[in-house]
Amino acid sequence: MILILFILLVLVVGVFDAKPNYCSSGDGGSSITGTKGFNIFNNSPYRLELISISNPLLNPPDLNIPRGGSHHFEVPCSSSLYLEYYAYSEDNYYWGSLKVEFFTSSLCLNYGIRNDSSTGKINYTKRSYIAVYVY
Repeated sequence: MILILFILLVLVVGVFDAKPNYCSSGDGGSSITGTKGFNIFNNSPYRLELISISNPLLNPPDLNIPRGGSHHFEVPCSSSLYLEYYAYSEDNYYWGSLKVEFFTSSLCLNYGIRNDSSTGKINYTKRSYIAVYVY
């Protein structure tokens, strides 16, 4: 009887001691207080200049994306990151804007892109709930 209780104890401790695989942490492991990665790919003929960010501490302040470039964002679980970009040609002519918000829920169980829009000559598509492709 004691042996059976010991085996059950070992199984229960092993199950509850494992880290949940909800969000990635910076070291490649898992953590409830981790982050979810999102991307913006600029396939347009314009450079994207960041004009507004909801939390500049989450990512470096220089988040401009050149033509053909991209940027990766890490958003902590239970938070969001709102970005607004203006699109300029090489001769500094304004062509439109892109607004997007990346969000994660508690434990990063729910995540995605919301409050997204574009103006002018800027078009975009969303893929896999984690990427925005501008063209």
